[in-house]
Amino acid sequence: MMDEFEQDALVSGAFAEFGAAVAPSVRPAGTLAVRGEVQHRRKVRATALGVVIALAIAVPVAAYAALGRGSQAPPIPAATGSPSPVASPAASAPASSTDPGAAAPDGQLTIAQLTAGKVDIPRWTQRASCPSGQQRMTRQAGVPVRAGAKSIGIYAVAYANLDSDPALETAALVNCSIGEVSTTRVLVFDRDAHGGIVTEGELANGYIWSISAAAGGVAVDISDTVACCDAPKATEIHQTRTYGWNGTAYAQISGPKAFSIHTKPTDLELRVVSAQWQAPRNGMRTGTLKFKVVNNGPYASNMYLVTDSSRLSTASYPQHAGLAAGSSATVTITVHIPEGWPATNLYITVTELGVGGATGDRAPQNNWKNPPGW
Repeated sequence: MMDEFEQDALVSGAFAEFGAAVAPSVRPAGTLAVRGEVQHRRKVRATALGVVIALAIAVPVAAYAALGRGSQAPPIPAATGSPSPVASPAASAPASSTDPGAAAPDGQLTIAQLTAGKVDIPRWTQRASCPSGQQRMTRQAGVPVRAGAKSIGIYAVAYANLDSDPALETAALVNCSIGEVSTTRVLVFDRDAHGGIVTEGELANGYIWSISAAAGGVAVDISDTVACCDAPKATEIHQTRTYGWNGTAYAQISGPKAFSIHTKPTDLELRVVSAQWQAPRNGMRTGTLKFKVVNNGPYASNMYLVTDSSRLSTASYPQHAGLAAGSSATVTITVHIPEGWPATNLYITVTELGVGGATGDRAPQNNWKNPPGW
């Protein structure tokens, strides 16, 4: 845009050209004529200035109009002075975790939050009589696979990324106790866009003793069986397996996948090496018994136990490493047997762990022996 001095020069130049053209035919008319001429020139100057300013405004606007309605807004003059306050946008509710463009809700829930109301419990595939649907869980302590009331207990939680969004979810170790042994599983809980608790599904099930966060998911201490009643604790095989989200579903992502290293029967044999008995004391006799365990094949064996199968001894028995086909190992155990117990009812057995049914021992008759010297 032209400033005031440029406008004045433009108008003055126009009058100068006009004067030069008409001066020869113009005669002075005295003081009044001069005054009239001055007034007339001021009027013309003002009119010309108005035309120039109007053109300066009209040209950009006409150019913008030529761009069409769908184009950008016309240029806005630079702001001067203090800026006007701009209202902040209203806070919106958290977006659903299923919205790929929204922040994922925080799915880390405490046991107190999970037991504050009813949650959705998927159907129990291991035991149909356990309650499912909208149920209230109760906080429990102790060992999840042990006995309890017919209810859904929650024992522990662990936090891991268990779906396709970057936020963490909650894995909960829960059980349904009916009788002496419980049914246990790990369920995944999250929050929806409105903060409500939603059940994502079942991460793992089996005889689960504890859970913890691990790389890629949740580590689970799981056993093949539970040493119920008078069975020794050593009959359980425990493994650590990690379960997580594989991109499409929950799955095991690390750790052993089976409790047995073979799928067909093998043959462990127990042979007596020696037996030494002490004199009775406080109604009990103590014996130190040595055996040879032989794997007759045709496959490598699982871990195994050599135990007092009459369940009379107060001793604890260790697990032994598996044997290759054709190999053997010497095992010594100490037993404490009530005095006067019939010798024919006392027998020691070798038991391969983690197998049963079709994968049991091919010759069970050579798995046990009556110890000599009783």
